[in-house]
Amino acid sequence: MLNTYLFTAIYIPETPFVNGLLKPKRAKKSKFKICKTEKIAETLYHYLYKKEEMLIHCYYFIGDLDDKSERYLFVENNALYDEFISQFRVVDKGIGNGAWTPI
Repeated sequence: MLNTYLFTAIYIPETPFVNGLLKPKRAKKSKFKICKTEKIAETLYHYLYKKEEMLIHCYYFIGDLDDKSERYLFVENNALYDEFISQFRVVDKGIGNGAWTPI
């Protein structure tokens, strides 16, 4: 399995998507710099983010353009994973992890 990356899919229905970019709710100032944005299909985008000298790939999939609740983010499992997805979580004082759910 050389050159194979594993991804984790998370369901984030509340993530704003503006001008082809993800706008996390918790990130007042993102710690990650966007290096690459690529529209692969009408409902699929590839993003490459960078923090310091490390990179993290993610793919944003919109299941139905009319249904804003059917959105998934596939995030590369690497050393930046936990910090990267933490910007999409909504701190919920109730039950669960907030607005995103790992699949």
